[in-house]
Amino acid sequence: MIKENKKNIILIFALLLMIPAAMNYVWSILQPYIMTYFSIDSASASVPAMINMGIFPIGNILSGKMQQKISVTKILAASCAAGVCSILIISALPPSAYLLFTVLYGVIFSLCCGVIYNAILSTAQKWFYYKLGSVTGLLLCMIGISGFSLSPLCSSLLLKTGLSSTFLILGIVFAVIYTPAIFVIKSPPEGYIKSHSTSGNEKIMQYDYTVKEMVKTRYYYLITLSFMFAVPAFALINPIFVITGLERSITYQQAIAGVMFASLAQSGGRLVLPWLSDKIKREPALLLTFIICAAAVIMLAFAKGTLFILLFMILAFSYGGFMGQYPAVSTHYFGIKNAGLNYGIVMLGFSVAAILSPFLAKAVLKTQMGTSLSFLIAGCACAVGMTLIIILYKSSLKSSIEETQ
Repeated sequence: MIKENKKNIILIFALLLMIPAAMNYVWSILQPYIMTYFSIDSASASVPAMINMGIFPIGNILSGKMQQKISVTKILAASCAAGVCSILIISALPPSAYLLFTVLYGVIFSLCCGVIYNAILSTAQKWFYYKLGSVTGLLLCMIGISGFSLSPLCSSLLLKTGLSSTFLILGIVFAVIYTPAIFVIKSPPEGYIKSHSTSGNEKIMQYDYTVKEMVKTRYYYLITLSFMFAVPAFALINPIFVITGLERSITYQQAIAGVMFASLAQSGGRLVLPWLSDKIKREPALLLTFIICAAAVIMLAFAKGTLFILLFMILAFSYGGFMGQYPAVSTHYFGIKNAGLNYGIVMLGFSVAAILSPFLAKAVLKTQMGTSLSFLIAGCACAVGMTLIIILYKSSLKSSIEETQ
């Protein structure tokens, strides 16, 4: 009972640590104030957020390497302190220090969030090894909920206090969140998983792959590439949702409401679909997610009015599902001992897609097909992703049959 209570308390504080990772979700609210404060244009103001997305996976890889040498407590202490300091320094920057702002937010803070995110995921998976999908989905759902909750908070603070004071308050809030969690969150004792009988349908790989061993398997490339093709559908359509929606018989107010509800739908996807993967196996759940995503994309290409908003919410739901499932899929295939580092390497697929998608989205608008090309590319990406998951499932089944013979 004591140990059960202990890991539940650890999970609660792990959920709280996910709140600062939602900062990029409120970037659209911060950006106009950043443009005014630093006297820069919209394109320049988008750079820190784009760098943030690209650096985040690097933080995951760094975290995985650190976890092999030092305790999760020390990792969290160092990264939480550096993350808070970066936000507090930002609050004191003069208007002429935009480059330093970009480094602090885009590089330092993102790196810290990536380290914390990976350390929390791998630690929670070790405590709840029998519910990989559910616990991973819950943690990632918290990021989505945090983004939804931080939006009105940041909007109110920016309006009342300005950019600098907003970052100062956020820095203090993050420090309050981080401090107790550092002392509470710990990895389970050596041999914890082996000493407990597995419950539920989860079967952890008996062999824990190192990165060198993992990248030599066909599973790594199928998982990583499918992760890469899971991103474009939402990444390409999300930026044009409001513009396209206005052309599809919805008002600006309805479009903004659609964006807010899509955030909630994405959080729901992060929670529900990983939970489902605990019940029906990883590969069928991922395949179902790709099917939902593809169906939403195809119908979005022609939908109008309220249906257009509803389908966008379904698309966001599937995207959230992808983000919630891949950490569990990685651990399921490559073992839990090196889960942090292995997932960081798998996440390179997401990183490539996340970095390239904004450039692709801009390039698409300059073509004769315009936004229609975005829907075509998104649909094709879903088709490729589905194919890769089918191959992964067949390969996994074949290996299972061979092992039993």
